[in-house]
Amino acid sequence: MTLYELLVSSSRAGLNLQNRETGEMPAGHNGLYRDPETPVRNTGHWLMLFLKAHQISGEDNFLKASEKALGYLMSRDARPVGATFYHRMNPEKDACNGLIGQAWSIEALVQAGQQLEREECLTLAREVFLLHPFDSETGIWQRVAVDGMHLPIDETFNHQLWFAAAASPLMNQSEEIHRQVERFLEMLSENLKIYSSGLIYHHLPLRSSTRQRLREIRRMVAGSPAERQAVRRKAIGYHLFNLYGFAMLCESFPEHHFWQSERFKKVLEYASSDEFRNDLVDNPYAYPYNPPGFEMALSMERFGFGSRTAQQGWLREQIARCYNRETSLMDRGSEDAATHSARLYEAVRLPDMEI
Repeated sequence: MTLYELLVSSSRAGLNLQNRETGEMPAGHNGLYRDPETPVRNTGHWLMLFLKAHQISGEDNFLKASEKALGYLMSRDARPVGATFYHRMNPEKDACNGLIGQAWSIEALVQAGQQLEREECLTLAREVFLLHPFDSETGIWQRVAVDGMHLPIDETFNHQLWFAAAASPLMNQSEEIHRQVERFLEMLSENLKIYSSGLIYHHLPLRSSTRQRLREIRRMVAGSPAERQAVRRKAIGYHLFNLYGFAMLCESFPEHHFWQSERFKKVLEYASSDEFRNDLVDNPYAYPYNPPGFEMALSMERFGFGSRTAQQGWLREQIARCYNRETSLMDRGSEDAATHSARLYEAVRLPDMEI
């Protein structure tokens, strides 16, 4: 079986999951975080899968499913107050799901706008992105609530990265988006913190005030060894999710000097190490939640390291662990089958190959 045959097969199974009236796809609970979610996240992921399946097969049913999914994303249900997208229903957390929720919706809108030649999708993606206040001094964005209220900055590094990456294809249509995303790249010298191994820290090293810096220092040095190990374990599970975001950014900024920096080379070296691959095996943030097999394969493709055989090995590992041949969905080995099935979409940026 080839990768593209698998994408089409899974997309065909996904057709039976779509609400025929609204176009929405089944909602999950954000994996092991167990935050009840609206259908917005997974509908955006499936939109990209349906678009890819149509591109590969030419089948009209995938195009119709794409249009329905897009209709839901652009509906009042997805943005009930006309500001940011409504992703999360945990009353103790923001409903926008920080920057990452908005990044996933912007990513899907950009893909749909480009492939379906729907300018209104690109317009909405630009509008939602530019709702978020940007601090040019630090190169980071604030969160914006579903009702448009400005919230504090998103302190998770991968959220900032994916927000920049998702909007980067829009930079040729907006000087302001270009300016902000390029500034984000420039400030990676300050905002990207890595362990000595090259592993990316999960949180931003905040420096915008003395109080925030002290809080960051306490976060890095305080706590029991078990707590510090738990933070590092999470960082391991998200390392390739970060690299996937960097791969998206590299497509828009292929000549940026950051890709040749010693820090980024260290990040790639760690991703290629046996230590890292071994650490992924039983990591709950890896194969059962983030799909590192797809993320590593795209990183290899964009940054030119590893062989095609090695790429195929990562893909096979992901599929062997999580793909269910009976359902044709990536619903094995995860406590959130709805979300994990939708995350097959991360493979749409890869070329076809035998798996």
